[in-house]
Amino acid sequence: MKIVKKNVYYCEFCKKKGLNKGIIANHELHCTGNINRKCRMCEKIGIQQKNLSLLVEKYKNTYTIENFMSEGCNEIKVIWKASPVTIDDILDDVGDCPMCALSVLRLSGMNHYYFGEQLKFDFKTYKDGRFSELNAKSEDNFY
Repeated sequence: MKIVKKNVYYCEFCKKKGLNKGIIANHELHCTGNINRKCRMCEKIGIQQKNLSLLVEKYKNTYTIENFMSEGCNEIKVIWKASPVTIDDILDDVGDCPMCALSVLRLSGMNHYYFGEQLKFDFKTYKDGRFSELNAKSEDNFY
């Protein structure tokens, strides 16, 4: 019998794990769970990355979610503390970068129900559309 012990490296900001320290260290620099991340998409698009900590504070605790039980139906209701936030508000604040928008959503505590169902934010579709736009304008392919 052969026993091999291996180190497993974990991202400090999300659940990603791997056996290669360098890959996980590189991932941590760009992880959307890292408030001090370096955005590769902003760099590709050619825009200045916004200060995520200011944006996270702006959107943090802007709403609460309550579960209402009525006749066997579990309904989730969003209660705003101020005016409702839309995905367009967040995208405007981050310079239309989908990675930074996802990062703000994650770090400000907006749960999956809210940004998936209510904001109708599908990251993959938005990212692909954004790169298609950029590729049409440029001779170099971004993605």
